[in-house]
Amino acid sequence: MCIRDRANLIQDHELLIYFLQSSKDSIVAGQTNQALGQAGATFPTSNGVISEVYLKVNEGDAQFGRLVANAAFHELMHNKLDAYISGGVVRDIHTLGGGGLAVGTPLSNALRPSPQNIQLMANALAKSHPQYKVDLSRASPYP
Repeated sequence: MCIRDRANLIQDHELLIYFLQSSKDSIVAGQTNQALGQAGATFPTSNGVISEVYLKVNEGDAQFGRLVANAAFHELMHNKLDAYISGGVVRDIHTLGGGGLAVGTPLSNALRPSPQNIQLMANALAKSHPQYKVDLSRASPYP
C-alpha cells in the first residue's frame, strides 16, 4: 500500500507532520499570507491542520537530528495546543506553553521539553483535531 492510500488511515486524534527541504516547498504558504517560521510552520485550515518542518535551514548543525526533532515537537505543540480555527487549549504556546520547546525562535539542539510541555501535550494527544491530508495524495518528489 503506498502512502497516498494510507492517508485515510490517519485518525482525527493522530498527528501528521510534513518534513520539507525548505520553506520554498511550504504547504502552509499555499494556504495563508502569514509569515512562515524559520524552522517550520503550523496552520489550521478547514481541511485540517498543516504542520511542517524545513530541513535545509538546520543542515550543518552538529546535532541535526536533535534540532529537527525539537522543531517537529514545537510544531506539533502548535498543532495540538493553539492551531485551532476557533480557540485552542492555550492561546499561544510561546507565552503559555511552559518554556522548553514552546519558546519562539530560535530553537536550538540544546533545548528539551519542559515538564509543562510534556503535561500539556499528554493532556491534548487524544483530542480530536483532524490533520491536513490533502498533500499526501501528491506524488513524492523524493525517490
